[in-house]
Amino acid sequence: MTIAVNDIPALTPGGLTLTPAERLTLGQNGVLTVAQRDGSTLVIWLDGGGRLYEQYYPAAAAAALDRWRDEYPEDVSRFQAGDKPERDDGFKP
Repeated sequence: MTIAVNDIPALTPGGLTLTPAERLTLGQNGVLTVAQRDGSTLVIWLDGGGRLYEQYYPAAAAAALDRWRDEYPEDVSRFQAGDKPERDDGFKP
């Protein structure tokens, strides 16, 4: 799934501003993890209609992504076998 960067909202539903690189990752992979300072993770994804969603997990990125896959299998099923979502360390200058 590839969506043009300009078609992806610059703000998440919770108000987090996405950088152009994060929007590009979402357009190419459909999902992005953003590490939070407290060690938790925000998983942001696009549904089949191009709508942006987010879910907070009080866990590190790998565990949060695993939990997201369990909770949202309909969105995960859109990814082709072998595709792995891009991970972001969440640190911004």
